[in-house]
Amino acid sequence: MIHFNIVDTANRQVVEGSQRFLFHKESIVPKMLSLIPHRNVMGDLILVLGNWMMAESEKDSEIVLYSTKALESAGLTEDEVFEEAKKNEGELELVPLFEMAIKFAEAKGNIREAEQMREEYESLKMMGYADDAGFYLAAENIHYSNSTAGIICDRFSEIEKQIGPYVVIPASIKEVLILPIKERFSIEQIDSMIQAVNETACAPGEVLSDHAYIYENGRLFTSLQEYGQESA
Repeated sequence: MIHFNIVDTANRQVVEGSQRFLFHKESIVPKMLSLIPHRNVMGDLILVLGNWMMAESEKDSEIVLYSTKALESAGLTEDEVFEEAKKNEGELELVPLFEMAIKFAEAKGNIREAEQMREEYESLKMMGYADDAGFYLAAENIHYSNSTAGIICDRFSEIEKQIGPYVVIPASIKEVLILPIKERFSIEQIDSMIQAVNETACAPGEVLSDHAYIYENGRLFTSLQEYGQESA
């Protein structure tokens, strides 16, 4: 379950160090949503401002979200803080998911786990299953507690120029996965995969979406139905 706390006071330095996190509107009580700065990005998904407070276990970690009052107490505007958050998150660099997972495992000291993943990744590459049809994540130079969801959402058009049309999968409040559209994958299969993960591995408050999004020809399609209607 996502733990978050909305604060009404904060000092300028702390607020300027915030990042953007991806939430579903329904995971935040409507009355509370009206109190916090946010940006609509994908249908019912929004980016909110906050800081990730790491605990010994990630599941016990908490996100501190800043209300409009907190920004005012720090002498900052919404636009200023959103711009600072972009700087804090780094630049876009798409990295294969396996490579990122290996880096995260190494960063947390799980060397054996990292070695096992590296062996599996090499096997997949030898079989031709880890080429440019693989999942991608942003950005290579981040710490595993940082949020990169906003980086992807800012640069949909730029990503299409790099890899062509692609599927967008909201993986967590911190991460968005990118999958180039290839013949070996069907978007229906991806939707089914997302729904299965939601049912078996996510608490209700953690579910961001039950489907993938599609970005093609400079446009974000928020459902397979919408994409099919446009393509017909």
